[in-house]
Amino acid sequence: MESKEKRIIKAKQEIDISNFLPEAVFSNIISWLPVKEAVRTSVLVKTWKNSWKYLSRLDLNPISISKPNVEVVSRDSQDGRTWEDLMQCTSLYSSIIQSIQNEVTHCQIIHFSANISNGDLENWVKELITKKKVTTLSLKCSENDIADRKNDGILFVLCPGIFSHLECLELARYRLLDTSPFQNCESLRILILSSLELNSKCITEICSFCKNMEKLSMLSCEGFSTLKISGQNLKFVELRFLDIDNIKIFAEALTTLILDKIYCQWSSVVIDAPKVTELQVYCSIQDASQMYRETYFSQEKLLERCTGFLSCHQHSHLLYSSQMGYVSAFRNLEVLSTSLDLNDIRHVILLSYIIRVCFHLKRLDITVEVRDSNKVGNLSYPEHLFWEQKGISDCLACCLRVVSIHNFRGEVLEMGFVKYLITRAPRMLRLTVKCATNDAVTATQSLLLLPRSSKNVSVVIDPPSAATDTMVLTIQPADV
Repeated sequence: MESKEKRIIKAKQEIDISNFLPEAVFSNIISWLPVKEAVRTSVLVKTWKNSWKYLSRLDLNPISISKPNVEVVSRDSQDGRTWEDLMQCTSLYSSIIQSIQNEVTHCQIIHFSANISNGDLENWVKELITKKKVTTLSLKCSENDIADRKNDGILFVLCPGIFSHLECLELARYRLLDTSPFQNCESLRILILSSLELNSKCITEICSFCKNMEKLSMLSCEGFSTLKISGQNLKFVELRFLDIDNIKIFAEALTTLILDKIYCQWSSVVIDAPKVTELQVYCSIQDASQMYRETYFSQEKLLERCTGFLSCHQHSHLLYSSQMGYVSAFRNLEVLSTSLDLNDIRHVILLSYIIRVCFHLKRLDITVEVRDSNKVGNLSYPEHLFWEQKGISDCLACCLRVVSIHNFRGEVLEMGFVKYLITRAPRMLRLTVKCATNDAVTATQSLLLLPRSSKNVSVVIDPPSAATDTMVLTIQPADV
């Protein structure tokens, strides 16, 4: 009679996981693997032999397909074998695409400039869209092809209307002069342009071709001085790392706007998007000269204008003039993420104004900047008493739920703002303070002794990143 241990071992050997996992489910799982690894699964179990031919996602990357531990070199390297190996890997793309037996929903293709000039890229895209019914496509010229760019960039050329059936498209590292591939792109909902060189006319034409586009992201693009974005259905606009002269955004349905590291004259910014509910602005120029800071775009300039803060000044009538541009008053704002110097009285006054006029603000995320500011506020009382003088606004009384403060240093005005939130925000549920120094952690201990306005608020103190512990201070309801 077999021992119990031998019976268990025999039972385990008889179990075949493939008998319990439907082929469609398994194919969907391995779709998240690089193509090379997905193909390798065919030798593990007999029933998995053809599973890779039913991938729903394709990631065609010459580096992942090539031999492991191969050092990537450029074409100009003395040893060009590796670059040639990568080029040969792209020659496998056609056979891989043709081997897939079902529809493919997502596909990413990383290629070289030679694949554009010899027509390979166009053939791959046609095969994927017309026969494999791809709806989400990402095309990227390989970073290792930088030697081919020279001074002109890698010219992106495809046949007219080739993207017409796509719903999501990403393009990276090209020079785009012809927008005909975007013709009739009424199905396109998401467009991501990264490290592209294109002119202002191309951007305008793309917006006109993609009438139903809902999300547009432009990251590190160049070649244009004026950026004009318009669309009746645009709901999400993301602009990062741009150096331009003018920004014009006309999007009535826009709800999310992200601006990060935008170098532009703040007086040349036009934003007509009154329905924005989420705003993320990180556009400070800390390392620039004072003149450059005053002239060029910064997050406080935008916030001053979109909240109507400038109306408090004698030249408020210039807010809507052609010389000063125009920014919609984002009175429906629910989420605000930005960087401000909470020890600069001008920024503090601006923040208090935002809390007062943004009635629907539910979430506030602030990264504290450290600046050498000599500005003095025109207050009738000492600056350190600023937050003590403020009452409860409608935003604090009804809406504000979550506040996060990053790079907190425990300075007087910073502490005053945190105390203000704890004692004046009856609806707040969570306050997270991420400290920059250990001294700031020590300073926050006094928060436990404060009377609290919200019975459910919890204060989370995160020490500097070098530390490992997180201190959670949960303020309990007051005794009745």
